[in-house]
Amino acid sequence: VDLQKVKSWLEELLWEPLEEGPEVLRLKGVLYVPGSAKMHIVQAVREVYEVVEGADWPAEGDASSPHRHLTRLVIIGRRLNRDALAASFAAQCCVDPPPLSAGECGHAHDHSAGCCDEHGQHGHSH
Repeated sequence: VDLQKVKSWLEELLWEPLEEGPEVLRLKGVLYVPGSAKMHIVQAVREVYEVVEGADWPAEGDASSPHRHLTRLVIIGRRLNRDALAASFAAQCCVDPPPLSAGECGHAHDHSAGCCDEHGQHGHSH
């Protein structure tokens, strides 16, 4: 993902909510930023958020590590539309936005978003 685009997406989501749109209570996740050896950690509570560098990503193909070079987000709130949030995130934040179709993105839970496969894993290497 593009970090500046993620920050813009977060600010729009958290700071400019629509009257009947999503209300984000908590957001957390790990961002894969192409060209960076570090994980980027994102977290938000209501309208306050931060994105910070985390630990180094494990080497690609390291079967002993549970971490893959993927972006994962979990959003907890009210009036969340998983498909709309996933599509919005993919279109606005991904370096190379993938085409989306119903059911391709989002976790199995209603409180998450992101461009993910059926296991909540970012389905693209950005």
